[in-house]
Amino acid sequence: MADASRLKRLGAPPSLEEARVDLALEPVAARNESAPESPTKRAAPVSKPDPEPDEYERIDGRSLRKTGRTVPFSTRVSLDLDNRIRRIAAKHRMLIVEIIEQGVDLLEEKLKRG
Repeated sequence: MADASRLKRLGAPPSLEEARVDLALEPVAARNESAPESPTKRAAPVSKPDPEPDEYERIDGRSLRKTGRTVPFSTRVSLDLDNRIRRIAAKHRMLIVEIIEQGVDLLEEKLKRG
């Protein structure tokens, strides 16, 4: 178990009067005025119109980078092989894993022929 006795204590937080203006809580009355009167009188959600044919659907950038590779593959290689793989990847703007995948594909084809 970790020993927390040596951790630095920060002391008591400042009072609301000492806090910055943008950190102060807004009064409860002001929040209640902007809230709807009852949950049953909520406005209906606005539906999004169907996109025009020339419009495109917004795609999250993470899904564009998603490769489906989820299993870690760790190994040790010589410095020369590491340099060769990285040089090929940089030259052809590819990922290192793509170089390995294509190398395995070529080796499988070669072994089937011979």
